[in-house]
Amino acid sequence: MRLIDLRVRDILGLKSASLSFEPGAVAIVGPNGAGKSSILDALLLALFGESTPVRPVKHGELVRVGSSRGEVECLFEAKGLRYKVHRIFGKGHRQEAFLERHEDEEWLSIASSVREVNLQIAKALNPWDRALSENDVKRLKEAFLSTAFIPQGLVTRLVDSTPTERWQVLSAVLGLEAEEALQEGAKELGRIASASEASIKGKIEALERELEALPEEKEILSRLLNLEKVIDERKKRLQGLRVALEARRKLDDLVLRERSAQLSLKEAEMRQAKLQKRLRMAQASFALSQLRETASKYGSSKSELRRREVELKEIESQLSRLEDQRDELRKAYAEAQAARKEVEPLASRVDLAVEARKILDRTKEMSARAAELSRKIDRVVCEREKTESKLSSAKRQELERMLGQVLEEHRKYSKELAEAVSSVRRSLLSWLSFLAPDGVLYVEEIKKRLNVAELARTLEASGLQHALSRWASLKQRCYESLFRGQRLRQELMSLPPSDSEEQVEEQPEALEKRINELRSIEQKIAGQLALCVEESDRAERSLRALPEDLAVEEKIGLIIEAAREREKLLVQIDKIRDRGERINEEMRPLEKKVERERMEVSALKEAIVQELDDLRRSVLEWRKLQNLNRWTVEELRSAVAESFPPVEESEVLQVRAEYEGALRTLKAAQEELELFLNGLPSEPPPRKALEAAMADEDKAIESVVGQLSAERSALEHRRCLEKSLKTARDERRALELPLKAATKLVKLTQGRGFIQYVSNRITAEILGWVNEQLSDKPWRLVSRDGAIRVIQGDEERPASGLSGGERSLVALLMLRCLAMRLGFQGVLFIDEGLAMLDDTHLEQMVDVLNTMGQRAFVGVITHEPDVAAAFPRRWEVDDGRVSVR
Repeated sequence: MRLIDLRVRDILGLKSASLSFEPGAVAIVGPNGAGKSSILDALLLALFGESTPVRPVKHGELVRVGSSRGEVECLFEAKGLRYKVHRIFGKGHRQEAFLERHEDEEWLSIASSVREVNLQIAKALNPWDRALSENDVKRLKEAFLSTAFIPQGLVTRLVDSTPTERWQVLSAVLGLEAEEALQEGAKELGRIASASEASIKGKIEALERELEALPEEKEILSRLLNLEKVIDERKKRLQGLRVALEARRKLDDLVLRERSAQLSLKEAEMRQAKLQKRLRMAQASFALSQLRETASKYGSSKSELRRREVELKEIESQLSRLEDQRDELRKAYAEAQAARKEVEPLASRVDLAVEARKILDRTKEMSARAAELSRKIDRVVCEREKTESKLSSAKRQELERMLGQVLEEHRKYSKELAEAVSSVRRSLLSWLSFLAPDGVLYVEEIKKRLNVAELARTLEASGLQHALSRWASLKQRCYESLFRGQRLRQELMSLPPSDSEEQVEEQPEALEKRINELRSIEQKIAGQLALCVEESDRAERSLRALPEDLAVEEKIGLIIEAAREREKLLVQIDKIRDRGERINEEMRPLEKKVERERMEVSALKEAIVQELDDLRRSVLEWRKLQNLNRWTVEELRSAVAESFPPVEESEVLQVRAEYEGALRTLKAAQEELELFLNGLPSEPPPRKALEAAMADEDKAIESVVGQLSAERSALEHRRCLEKSLKTARDERRALELPLKAATKLVKLTQGRGFIQYVSNRITAEILGWVNEQLSDKPWRLVSRDGAIRVIQGDEERPASGLSGGERSLVALLMLRCLAMRLGFQGVLFIDEGLAMLDDTHLEQMVDVLNTMGQRAFVGVITHEPDVAAAFPRRWEVDDGRVSVR
């Protein structure tokens, strides 16, 4: 497993963090409560949905105070695949979870519920060679915590723990079963071995009995030879029947071919006769179509000539109408030009008149706008004064309400103060009675009898100290309430008197905001009014600069009206000119069309004369064909009513070839039939008789083949039984050694020494790896009856004799060995575990952590600046945010 990125928002003590788990040793520093441990909690929340058990947090308290939800997202790699888990936590117990896997350059969703996400992550991280159960999912989290996280004060846990405690850690981390489960598994293995031995023994006895019931192999082989001879004889008879049936079939086919050839010849003769009739009718249809086509062409030409003459007359009439319209437009154009010359003197001054009109209109507009702005200013000032009055009333009401609350509070504290004075009096009497039980106070005797601490305890026991503290506190509160009341009365007196007793519902802040808005509006309108007055003055100055006659409204109106009339005349002139151009454009194609139509009419007249000559020639040719073919009236009517396409020469040749081919085929079929009959010794029996005889032979052969198959099955069955018997005997011999081993294992697991043996073996393997890493040390580690011992030269002592730094180093390496077995060697967190080391061992531990950091991420949580300074990288946590240094 390899962690890549972690992003956190509003989880526990973290407000916002985006972290990258690059290989290397990192010091996670910050004051207490800044959120250092929340980084590990956020990582565990992302992977397993729960925080660390070292600092248990209720699920509803995971979200940072002041936020409605928290989020955590982690990107990690496991078994060559990359995963991204995203969890969202809300208030209460609500949690959402999503898991994606990176495949083919995109992220695919594989789980979207909390339970399914937890199960899929456990499958991805599964270090054990078995399917995971619900308990295994929880144990996987515990294994991760046990190997990748060292809580505060537990750095040397694996070294200092008892053998039983170490076995519990190892069994949880490595996924081993408990002692009872191991013993039960051994018993089950013994039962399975015994059952397997009994099953094989019964199988051998059953196979031997079944073999005794079967005939001998020689007897089965003899019967097989006899049956094969019978089958050969039957097959020879069947082959003779097949030859006769084949001859019968060929003879029937030849007779059928002769009859088919005779039918084909008759069909060819009928097609030849039909073709002759079609050829005669096609000639008649073609001659009549030629005659009709010539007559139709002559009639069409005459109709086209009449249509062309009518169109020519219509075009000439349309051209005449357009010429009349053109003359009228020329007259209207002359009248419009004369009218334009009359209004031109006045219209030429239209620019000055328009400018004068704009200035007059602008002057009127500015006057009206200035009046309107003055009215707006009056309304805004009135509204502002009313709002200021309301603000004064609202402040007065608020101060009166606060003054009432202060007075009520003062009365409450005064009452409590009186009670406190009574309590002080009672406590004082109680204390004095304690000091002078007989009613006489001897100060010197009390000084001798009681020291200062005992005197303070008497004060505490009598309640006098508490009563005096309460009296002083209430007295201070009374003074404070009096001061607040005095300050509120002064503010009330500074306010102007209220004209109305009506309650103001608006808040003073809203009223002050409204007053500021009204003042802003008032200033804005005053600025607009000043601009209007300035604009009006400019307009009056511009008006005085114009000629005197243009200052008269009537004169300006005449000039503008003359300009409008001129514009109308210009538009009219343009329209007349456009209309004239359109008429000319319409006349030009009409003139060309008239010329073209006249030419086409002349050409049609010449073509009609030629087509009349063609019609006369077609009639003469028709009469010649009729005299030659002598078509009847019915044939001519049929030729007119129906369409007879011309007969192609290829079709005539094809029909003739089909007739000759059918004749040759018939002769060949007759000759082949006669030749086949001459070659037969005698005529074969009927087909049905031959087929019935073959069916009888097939049944007989099938019966013999069934017997042969049964004998072969019996032989095969006997050989399989003999092979199975040999295999079962081999299995029985192979099972003898595992059965003895299972029996020995059952006896071994019945005692307490088995768990100790397994724990010693695992601890010895781990210590062997640790010794390799600490080869520079003058001592080495061994496991003796579950306890870790140190051997240095000829001396052997317990591991507790090592220094704190040495034990921390050994425990850390043991955890690394377990983490490598589980696949969690890519990450390690240590919570406040290095502060107790001296400088030498701290430096040595940092070197070890830096060495681990070459391939893994190592995070050390500390609030000690000296420890943090020993690391090349730091994550500084402050006020819920993480900065990388």
